[in-house]
Amino acid sequence: LALAPIAGEALAALVRRDADARRRFVGAGVLLDGDVARVDDGLVVTLRLVDGVDGRVRWEERLTRPAREVFALQEALTLRVSELQSALVELKTRVADAAVR
Repeated sequence: LALAPIAGEALAALVRRDADARRRFVGAGVLLDGDVARVDDGLVVTLRLVDGVDGRVRWEERLTRPAREVFALQEALTLRVSELQSALVELKTRVADAAVR
């Protein structure tokens, strides 16, 4: 599994394509998608892991912080994406190890 960040508009276009086109275009098993919204005096960031084959959302998480804490939000996002990537690498390793046995 590879993690591929991709712009929302590009992801929407990929979801409308067939699975083979999506796989060839991105070359990733999992796509990282997200958006940012301002709600009152805060920021809400939504992260999604989207299946690179069928385009379905496999996981979603929201992070919310006051707008004045934009750098804390940036740090939380960086940490969370790093954790997700580590988890995907570990999963890929386990799958590969199981296939060898």
